[in-house]
Amino acid sequence: MTFEIGKLMAASTVAGAMMASAAMAETELRMMWYNDGIEGEVMQSLLDRFEAANPDISVTLDVVPYKSIMEGLPIQLAAGAGPDLA
Repeated sequence: MTFEIGKLMAASTVAGAMMASAAMAETELRMMWYNDGIEGEVMQSLLDRFEAANPDISVTLDVVPYKSIMEGLPIQLAAGAGPDLA
């Protein structure tokens, strides 16, 4: 009986460790942002602060001209290849 409890505790410990590592997996996001001045620099600064406060989230910033968002974003979204954030 003690052996069975020991096996159950060991299995529970392993399962808990696996769940904890899955919960700590890094989330990667892609963000499209326009840059017709200093907007891209400002957004990158905000994202740097966000990532410092949320080390499990990584945001890749795609800086494009405003016109590219207006013309290209709808096409990307329709194709299912758009960014996570825009």
